[in-house]
Amino acid sequence: MPSKIIGVVLLILSIGAISVANAQQPLCSTHADITEQLSEQYAEVLVALGVANNGGVMEVLSSPNGATWTVILTMPNGMSCMIMAGDSFNRRAMPRGGIDG
Repeated sequence: MPSKIIGVVLLILSIGAISVANAQQPLCSTHADITEQLSEQYAEVLVALGVANNGGVMEVLSSPNGATWTVILTMPNGMSCMIMAGDSFNRRAMPRGGIDG
């Protein structure tokens, strides 16, 4: 199961990298600055996270009603970058047995 989760995270990150490459450079700063800005401007809070094999931490934040969401990647050196953002976030409960049920 952990390899499937890592695969999903890598897919999300690769899609984000493509989106960022086509749009603009990701916004990077301290983790505290980014999360404070997202909290104040959009009321976003942490809804999911995962740790990559390289030690990076991927976080998904969303506003309470799902109107906005953001994916943040924090690398082991402490740099945090917003790599994707959007709207219409839909929360799903994980099945008891994991992704495969």
